[in-house]
Amino acid sequence: MNTKNENKLISVIIPFYKEVDLIGMAVESVVMQQLPSNYSLEIVVGNDSELSEEQLYECIPQHIKAITKIAKNTNAKGAGNARNAALGCSVGDVIAFLDADDLWCSEEKLKTQISLIQKGAKFVVSGYRNNFNGKELIPFDVINSAHEVLGRSLEGPRG
Repeated sequence: MNTKNENKLISVIIPFYKEVDLIGMAVESVVMQQLPSNYSLEIVVGNDSELSEEQLYECIPQHIKAITKIAKNTNAKGAGNARNAALGCSVGDVIAFLDADDLWCSEEKLKTQISLIQKGAKFVVSGYRNNFNGKELIPFDVINSAHEVLGRSLEGPRG
């Protein structure tokens, strides 16, 4: 088990289907993250496309390739199975998810979430809503049990 001062790894899981023009920007938004001093990153792309590993690597900026793995989804097509393929290849202490057609706009996203985890959170969520006049950021929230997830989904959206 890692202690507080040991180096820790964040695995960022990105399912990929056909977002060839966007995957580079998505991974750039990951490497722009400010991290606590004892954390580093790996990016694991779950390849759900017909592209080969080599073809998909061509979409990744050169300076990011060293921390990027590609996991081919060999199960039924779909983002969930692509995520699972990537999870199977990840070795991180912390898992974060990002879709290939999305960006992390705040450079402090992971740092803030890690801080909440260090304070005892088991699961930290964040996101945004497109309100058609622009994107409205949803603040970070902490979920400490499966019961809270079920309770919130039954209650409907907050806020």
